[in-house]
Amino acid sequence: MKTNKLLYVGLLILSGCQWGTSSLSTPSFSSSIPIPTGDFSPYIQGRKFLIEQTKTLTYATTTLSDFNELPLSKINYPTNQEVITPYAVQDAVVGQFANQTITFDLNGQPDARDTLASMAVGDIGSETETLALLQQLTLSDEAFNQRTTQTKERNLSHAFLASDYYWFNHYVLEESMTIQRYPNHILYGTANQVKTFQTEVSIPVGVQYQLYADTSMIYEIRDETYPSNFFGARDVKFETIRTQDNFKKALTLGPATEMIGFWGLLNQGLLPYGIPLQDPLASYQIALEMEKTSEDTMVFNLRIYQGDVWLESLERFEFQASLTGQSWQEVSQTYILWEPSVT
Repeated sequence: MKTNKLLYVGLLILSGCQWGTSSLSTPSFSSSIPIPTGDFSPYIQGRKFLIEQTKTLTYATTTLSDFNELPLSKINYPTNQEVITPYAVQDAVVGQFANQTITFDLNGQPDARDTLASMAVGDIGSETETLALLQQLTLSDEAFNQRTTQTKERNLSHAFLASDYYWFNHYVLEESMTIQRYPNHILYGTANQVKTFQTEVSIPVGVQYQLYADTSMIYEIRDETYPSNFFGARDVKFETIRTQDNFKKALTLGPATEMIGFWGLLNQGLLPYGIPLQDPLASYQIALEMEKTSEDTMVFNLRIYQGDVWLESLERFEFQASLTGQSWQEVSQTYILWEPSVT
């Protein structure tokens, strides 16, 4: 497969972060390849994969006081000039918003009952209908001030895409991150991450995240810290021009807002951050739809895939959110890259 040079690039690879002193020693190379068992087994239901990423997202409302420190200083991170965030406004001009008032309705609930009543079970809504309902539901996203994301990534692609030294480069990453929105308009969160290599060495990775704004810019920073003697920490900072409306959007944690943000980028021909497509975005199908799966449940799907058939795609991404009654039940993002069959 080709290497894709996307406008929406991945994380910067930095090696300067340290996280205290670790008792782990740097793994030595082995002349034998460890047997690929458990999470390193490259098969899902008999089909061989290269990369599998899954994220499960849950949202909540909790009582918080102001966050009175910014542990990640923007001056310590180079800005990624090529990244466009979902809350960026095209052709924005730098302004001054020192006196802007931003409020959130913490009592709203997602309500799709009217749309559900107009559909039969099994009916699928069009892209236009789906966007309209998601836009309506963004108002209730304001009630959430906490998001927890459980991430698992199995990357066994190195032998196929890069080199023969794959037993060191193959890894399984597991991360649990909780981000909260504080009353003084700061998003901040930390994560517990463990990265296990096929050499059977596991390392803890410290992760911090924050988003805040000054009078004219929005800053989004993610910092990773590896133990001593290990490299690969990925730090990133995005800077986005602040406008009258987009700082509130950047602070909003909710499935409808986030799905619309993904869709907005895709409509500009840009790939949302964190989706490692191998080919140019123009070579993929993009579909947004909703389906009434029961009398009180609507399932929203945003899909990116190759070819004409979703389940037959060699590479695919899905953002799915299930709304039952007035409660989001399941929200997930899944990416998978299969190994091509040899014919």
